[in-house]
Amino acid sequence: MMNLGRTVLPIVAVTAMLVQGCGETKETNAETSNPNEEPKVEVCTYTVDQENVEVLWTAYKYNQKTGVKGSFATFSISGNQPAKEPEGTLDGAIIDIKTESIDSGDPTRDPKILEHFFGSFEDGENIHAEVLTVDREKSSLLVSITMNGKSVEAEAPYTMSEGQIEAKMEINVNDWAAEAGLSALNVACEDLHKGSDGESILWPDVSLIVTVPLTKACD
Repeated sequence: MMNLGRTVLPIVAVTAMLVQGCGETKETNAETSNPNEEPKVEVCTYTVDQENVEVLWTAYKYNQKTGVKGSFATFSISGNQPAKEPEGTLDGAIIDIKTESIDSGDPTRDPKILEHFFGSFEDGENIHAEVLTVDREKSSLLVSITMNGKSVEAEAPYTMSEGQIEAKMEINVNDWAAEAGLSALNVACEDLHKGSDGESILWPDVSLIVTVPLTKACD
């Protein structure tokens, strides 16, 4: 007589293997991506965070050329647009600065700067700066600065870090015919500008730094 147990067991085993194999094939097919489907490209837009832009400056005194740091608190930004790259946000940017908002860290010195330095300028209440070009290869801006009735172009190298652009330029205020104002300010602040050698010196060189935080939105 045929042994049914010996016959059924191999059939059951083979059936189980086939079922398991079919299950794996379906799962693999489900995970296979469509070779004709193009990967999604993330598109991001950068915008200047105008509320947190800073305009900083450093003037220099003494023979040792010691820096005096300060800032302008009131200014407006216009002319620029959101961009697909961070530095693109600087294209065409215009900054109009109110000199009355100057902060040198010394409340007794600020009125003297306004009276004797900016007070000697034509339209001394305002400084107008405009980005003419953005050189992406050199990471440098060409900026036109207008004060005391004169417009002078200056190079401003910039650096980019996570979420921020920093542009820095070195200027000589005498390029804007500021000799009379500089001399009058040095006389008014003679003691503040007097070094250990007893000589009172206020340099025409000024370092300007503009920090521009950015916001990033991606689709």
